[in-house]
Amino acid sequence: MKKYLFIFSLLSTMVMAQETPILLFPDGAPGETTKMKQKDDLSGNKVAGCPVLRISDVSEPTLT
Repeated sequence: MKKYLFIFSLLSTMVMAQETPILLFPDGAPGETTKMKQKDDLSGNKVAGCPVLRISDVSEPTLT
């Protein structure tokens, strides 16, 4: 029983941990001279019945 409780507590803390975003280019994107406002576009085709979200003009790309 203690083994299962330990595994459950370990897995629950892993699920609750928030991921911190990692900047791909800490000093700005290469060739970027000014900061742009991010544009979101929901228009266009659907994939599997769901709309496709297109994001463009990203000045600070990150990985999570």
